[in-house]
Amino acid sequence: MRRQLTILAVVACLPVSAAMALRPLPSDPNGIAGFSGTTDFFGTNGTDSLNVSVDYAVFAPGQWTTAGGAWQQILNDVTFSNFAVGDVANEYVYAYQVTNNATAVGGNAASTTVLSQLNIGFSQNFAATSLGKDDAFDADHDVTVDSGGILQQLARFNFFFTGPALDVGQHSTILLMTSPNAPTFQQGSVKDSGIGSMTGTLPSPVPAPGAAVLAMIGVGLVGRLRRRA
Repeated sequence: MRRQLTILAVVACLPVSAAMALRPLPSDPNGIAGFSGTTDFFGTNGTDSLNVSVDYAVFAPGQWTTAGGAWQQILNDVTFSNFAVGDVANEYVYAYQVTNNATAVGGNAASTTVLSQLNIGFSQNFAATSLGKDDAFDADHDVTVDSGGILQQLARFNFFFTGPALDVGQHSTILLMTSPNAPTFQQGSVKDSGIGSMTGTLPSPVPAPGAAVLAMIGVGLVGRLRRRA
């Protein structure tokens, strides 16, 4: 599955480039069917361009280890202590890898600037339990992630907090997120301070059934109170 998204338009079903075909996540047989692929992002401010591809795969509980994956801790930029080791045996593992494209992808110009952040949106508040990385899963990566944060409506991975940004032609280490909830597709974004955020769809935890029911009950109560008023 490959998606092409830009600030101005959406183009789907593009062929995978030779460079991206070498990355491990889209073709990993241990990932959940329908939740492995690549989303392309493009944006420009008229001077600089950001052309980024985000590979992804979601692994059912226990399958990240089966795939040969491990877990390395990263800094929590909210608490300034390391995230806990993800419970990969009992929770879903969401894996991402970012490439800042040095050549045209999807008919869009190559990047001319660095990438500073990847964001994964949530439809349920604080849907993730931990963030981490695996530097060995793709050992020839160029840049590791230095920190991340779990906020109310998103998880973020930083390439600028204490380390270097992701420069043109570079690809990141494998970025990891755990959640007890199964995947759906939600809005994600890539960011550079000079261009801003470019949005597209990436795998993200779906709300637990109980949370969805409670939300529906809440909406119903609000509607009933409004009718009575």
